[in-house]
Amino acid sequence: MEARRPPGISGGFRPWKKVSDFLQSRADFLSHLRYGRGRSKGTCYAYNSDLGIWGRWLEAGGHDWRACTHVEVERFITWQMRERAVKPHIVARRSSCLSSFYKWALTTDLVTSDPVYLADKAKKPYRLRIWLVPRSGSRPPPARRTCRRTSSAAPLSE
Repeated sequence: MEARRPPGISGGFRPWKKVSDFLQSRADFLSHLRYGRGRSKGTCYAYNSDLGIWGRWLEAGGHDWRACTHVEVERFITWQMRERAVKPHIVARRSSCLSSFYKWALTTDLVTSDPVYLADKAKKPYRLRIWLVPRSGSRPPPARRTCRRTSSAAPLSE
């Protein structure tokens, strides 16, 4: 039995088919993570959330999750960092989630290519730790040599 079409939609165009297909694939991937790979509930919860954000972004842009390229992944990363002000470590986690999802989809023949593989991912900002940054106008502390002699050790000969 064919699914009922919403009023006003004719012929073979079924936008809800793409969404339900993604939702089913996401559920299969999460069950693979939980029961096949032994991941924790917290990991599966985070992956579910991250894939939900990806799915909503794709749906809003009218993209098909099976035909995505690295360009869409880069736009998704840019959208998160610029418009939503998401921190780089969270964007990196979401990129890792997408990479795992598409690698799984490749092994199960749901997609033909991995769009995350060629995408430029978010980089964590590189900066020195505060104690490594020299203070202006000050010299680094002198190196100290600590040498302990024990009573059983022979004295050093000169």
